[in-house]
Amino acid sequence: MANEHLTIEESYTDREYEYQPIELDTKAIRDADGKEIRPALTDEAVKYIEQLYDRTIPCISDPHKFPSSLCLVWTGAKDVCSKHTHVRECEMNKCRGRYARHKVPENLKSFSKSELVHRFLYECAHGTIGTSIHGEEKTVDHACSRTDCINLRHLRLLPRSMNIELGDHRKLYERNVLLD
Repeated sequence: MANEHLTIEESYTDREYEYQPIELDTKAIRDADGKEIRPALTDEAVKYIEQLYDRTIPCISDPHKFPSSLCLVWTGAKDVCSKHTHVRECEMNKCRGRYARHKVPENLKSFSKSELVHRFLYECAHGTIGTSIHGEEKTVDHACSRTDCINLRHLRLLPRSMNIELGDHRKLYERNVLLD
């Protein structure tokens, strides 16, 4: 592949929000021992990722947390929130807490098998999500507070117990907890 970085452009610009491309390294990612964490992104993977970002609309984020980075809100399919049993109920009640969903193409499952768009993109960018040094499962957290945001700058890895303990991710900033 000639270009080694995929660039997703945030399409909203004004005086407060500057153009900030999201760069995704297309080369294979390896750990310190040389073991491949994520294969090199193929042209098909790059095209699919671009299509995912084409299904977003830019929305202003919390200016204290992300002063110049917009949420990229998914406009495609979303899952049902924990309070309801059907998508229509969520839509009628304007529920938050619904995650962006997609069907992973068979030829891209080597990058991620996750049907959650934010997790799929995170694994495409950083490789498979493993466990913490204590053996605990990690989760991809939305630091912007929007579960339908797929902006890679707003996604952070957290141990599952910390994510559950903190509940509302905004508490991370209040307690000055390191995200990485």
